[in-house]
Amino acid sequence: MEQPELGRGERARLLGAPPSELSRHFHRDFGLTLNAYRTRLRLLHFIQLVDARDHTLLRAALEAGFGSYSQCHRAFHVAFGCTPSKFFQTSLRRDMQQRFAPWGEGARPGEEG
Repeated sequence: MEQPELGRGERARLLGAPPSELSRHFHRDFGLTLNAYRTRLRLLHFIQLVDARDHTLLRAALEAGFGSYSQCHRAFHVAFGCTPSKFFQTSLRRDMQQRFAPWGEGARPGEEG
């Protein structure tokens, strides 16, 4: 899962499993879909890029693997309940650490706590 840009079909091919079986097992074992996990990785990367202060929101979204800033904005709003701009202008970043802490540096799904 270290390559969030890979699609389900490519992951399944690399693992030698049908895509539907891969998705089913992933959801059963980790409690979320492959797409949700991939989106979460992209959002974390997006936040890191913006926090580094060398990327605009648009550039960070594209570099994080989103197809557009609009796609990133929608995913961000679903995950955090606010826009990226508001998030980075306030102290809401601390909430991100609590929400995603189990999947921080080096952690994998299922290794929570």
